[in-house]
Amino acid sequence: MVNYRLHPAPLTLYELSLIELAKHIWTQPKIKSTLIKGFQMAYPHYRGQLHDESFCDHLDIMDGTEKISVLIKIYIDTLHLPVPMKEELYNTTISMRTILVDWLEVIKTENPSIDVQDYYDHVHWAANGSVNTAESIRSLYFSGKLPPNSRATFFMISNHCLQSCMEDFVSKIESLTFGRCFLDGIHNLSDIYKIAIPAYWWFKYTQRCGCDPIEYIRSYLEDGQFIGHTKTELLFLSAVRDHNLTATKYFWNVLDSESKIHMIHVLNEHS
Repeated sequence: MVNYRLHPAPLTLYELSLIELAKHIWTQPKIKSTLIKGFQMAYPHYRGQLHDESFCDHLDIMDGTEKISVLIKIYIDTLHLPVPMKEELYNTTISMRTILVDWLEVIKTENPSIDVQDYYDHVHWAANGSVNTAESIRSLYFSGKLPPNSRATFFMISNHCLQSCMEDFVSKIESLTFGRCFLDGIHNLSDIYKIAIPAYWWFKYTQRCGCDPIEYIRSYLEDGQFIGHTKTELLFLSAVRDHNLTATKYFWNVLDSESKIHMIHVLNEHS
C-alpha cells in the first residue's frame, strides 16, 4: 500500500507555488516520456537505483534522450523567474521525481496489468507535493483504465475506500459469481491485512457472503495483540498496520470518541 509523508507544519505560499510549478513541469511531454522510458527499462528496480547517479545517467541517455535533469533545467531556464527561485524550483522538481517514482513502483506492484503510462496520466498531486493515491485511482477507474469484473480492481478501489467507484463496480457485475471468487481469495492470500478492508466493503455492498467475512478472519486480525475490539476498531488497526492512509482516515472518522481514545492508547502500547 502506498504511504506518503505528511508535513508537520503548513507550507508557505512560496513553497506551495514552487510545488505547483513543479507539478506542471512533470506534465511536459519530453520530461514525462523520458521518465516513463527509464522506469519501464528498470522496473521493478528503478526506485532503488534513483540515487545512483551513474545508473540515472544511463537511463536518461537511452535511445539518445537527454538526461531528465538536463531537460528540467532547460525548461526552468525558459521561465521568467529570479535565479535563486529557479534553483529552488529545480530542487523541488527533483524531489518530486523521487515521490513520483516511489508511487509508480508501489502502485504498479498493486496492479501490474495497468500500463505505467496510464498510471502517470492519472496522477493526482496533493497540495504538499505528495501523490493523492485515492484520487489517482478514482480517476483511473472512471476513465475505464482498470479492468472491470476484476478482483484486483475491486481490491484497489476498496482498499482506498472509494465508495462511488465501489457502487459503480458492484452495479455492473454478477455479485454471487464474483463473491465466490472473492471468498476464494480470503483463503489464498497470505497478507490478511490487505484482505480485511476489501472483505468489509464487499459484504457491506452485497450481503452475499452468507456470513460477515470480518468475523471469519477476526482471529488473524487480532493476531494475539488486538483481541476484544469492535469490527471498526480492527479495520482501523488493519489500515494502520498496512500503512493505508486513506483507509486509516476513513475508519478513524467512523470511530466514536471513546473508541478513538482507546485506539490512541492501543497504538501507543504497540508502537
